[in-house]
Amino acid sequence: MVIEDAPRLDFQEISRTGHWSPCSQEFAGAHNLLWALDNGWQLDPEVIRVTYPCRTTQSVSVYRFTLRQNHNTLVMPVIDTPHLLRLIAEHGLQVVPVTAPECLEPVDT
Repeated sequence: MVIEDAPRLDFQEISRTGHWSPCSQEFAGAHNLLWALDNGWQLDPEVIRVTYPCRTTQSVSVYRFTLRQNHNTLVMPVIDTPHLLRLIAEHGLQVVPVTAPECLEPVDT
């Protein structure tokens, strides 16, 4: 994916009202990460990219960001999007790739 092709994020256009909590949502969106940054949280310079292979040729990546504010630490897993890739590039973060040990299995209903 070419990062330059992703639309530029406009902070005024992104909803700042959405709060993310690991107790209520397993994954966050890029807008939740932007909300945290806008509210004083600082990114660690290294981010972990966990790639989950699927049964097809596709895979799903989740980026695990460590954020710090005062003496608080928060790990925010964010699903891969072009907006997120642009944010990573603009902040100069180092991405550490990791392959998940197990495939994502479909949930039986």
